[in-house]
Amino acid sequence: PTVEGTLFKALSACRLVDPEAGPEGCGWERCGRTDRGVSSAGQVVSLWVRSNQAQFLPEAAQPSADEAGVDESTMEILPEATEDNELPLFGLSDSDDALAPSPAAQFQNPDELPYVSMLNRVLPPTIRIIAWAPVSPTFSSRFSCRYRHYKYFFTSDRLDVSKMRDAAERLLGENDFRNLCKLDASKQIVSFKRK
Repeated sequence: PTVEGTLFKALSACRLVDPEAGPEGCGWERCGRTDRGVSSAGQVVSLWVRSNQAQFLPEAAQPSADEAGVDESTMEILPEATEDNELPLFGLSDSDDALAPSPAAQFQNPDELPYVSMLNRVLPPTIRIIAWAPVSPTFSSRFSCRYRHYKYFFTSDRLDVSKMRDAAERLLGENDFRNLCKLDASKQIVSFKRK
């Protein structure tokens, strides 16, 4: 299972998206992906979800009157990844406080659906939604991204750390990284220069 798949399953269980239409049906877009065994923090996903605020939805996605509430009896609880409900990376726990949406996350609008708490109730404790925000219809979590920050951790066993530092310093500054990435014409990337 992937984080992306688990998140989509949670969105479907909460009836925020149509599971039959799949990720494409809700305009699913993500800032990036991680490889197996790699952790991510602060990942951004953009998509259309069911809302009590019609102005946030495209016309086809507006809920009917009978869809306005969440029928918790139909919500599938996803399996927990671990028995330990502690989230050490963020210092969060699976308590009610961690599931409670902040006023900023709800934009002080009591009529909007409580997305953060709805999703965190069905997600395993290793995956947490920390905030949401309405965005313009042209926003793209992938292409509107201003930067990405990566940290790599290695054990020093049988590694020449001084040579690794020397090699890493050669990547500082603005460089053309086309030889360090998989070329994919469908991604429409025209510049491989990064700082």
